Amino acid sequence: MDFKSILDLIYDGYVRMNIYSSKSFLKKFFAAKNEVCRVLFGFKEYTEKKDKIALDISQLKKEISDAKVKSRLKLEKLRIQQQLARGLARAKASNV
Repeated sequence: MDFKSILDLIYDGYVRMNIYSSKSFLKKFFAAKNEVCRVLFGFKEYTEKKDKIALDISQLKKEISDAKVKSRLKLEKLRIQQQLARGLARAKASNV
């Protein structure tokens, strides 16, 4: 049961029991109820945005990590190619 339903039940109880039947009380009650609903909706939006931002941050971290790994692999490939080129040059020099 959500908070709005609980507030509706409380209001129905007050109306049925005729404890507070003054119009000013009802106006104050509905004003408070609407404020609580606005706060709850604002909190829901905040948590959804927070979760989306956290997901975006974790995705960016993964992309950065992947880019670093690719960069290291390219550097390692270049280093190995240079070693092979030096080895081939030495082999040619020794065969001549």
